[in-house]
Amino acid sequence: MTAAVSQPIDINTFCKKTTTKLVVQHLEYWFRGKKKNGFFKFSAPCNHKLYREGDSWTEELGISKSSFKRHFDFVGTRWPSKTSFEESKDPFLGKPYTCYYDRKENVTRYFKNPTGSISSKSMTLSLLKAEKETMKDQVSIKLSKKQSFKKNVRTDINSTKTNSPSRIVKKTPPLYTRLTTDKYSYLSKETEKKLEEVQNIWKKEVGGTTYTSQAFLKNLFNGL
Repeated sequence: MTAAVSQPIDINTFCKKTTTKLVVQHLEYWFRGKKKNGFFKFSAPCNHKLYREGDSWTEELGISKSSFKRHFDFVGTRWPSKTSFEESKDPFLGKPYTCYYDRKENVTRYFKNPTGSISSKSMTLSLLKAEKETMKDQVSIKLSKKQSFKKNVRTDINSTKTNSPSRIVKKTPPLYTRLTTDKYSYLSKETEKKLEEVQNIWKKEVGGTTYTSQAFLKNLFNGL
């Protein structure tokens, strides 16, 4: 297997999305120690005899199989078979990682580009930024839910106040009705007639609801 990379690899060139950076983070984790020369891993849960529960990309990253492949393609090259992988002059095609599907063993094997140098500082900063962005998104979602909850609570409270019997606004009855209730039942027929005439004149010439005020009512009654 030969790898030919013209210049050092800057991981930030490939990691444009937070999920892609997380994929890289997990790839780097698996390339540690004895697995630095390559390892096999399943994309999703399966019935393979070597599969262990929780040991697949979809379970580990919490994303779908198609999503993992899409984000891996930003940083790696996938080959459909071991033969195509071995026959390629540059199986990495200038990217940090590559993998091929082993049809005989029914597993996918992953490799890290041994020629392209990935700056450890660049990688660390990239992963820290990815974690920061993830945390920022989570905080943003929580704040949005909190604001939505407060808004719904305020709406419910206002709705309760509006519909509460204690908040019902009593409409003031017209002048003539108020003056001819039981409170003023001692008025003579002549006085009632005058009140009605005054009310009609007021409505015709002035209009509005000013004539229903308590002060106007009192003065009108005392002047009759």
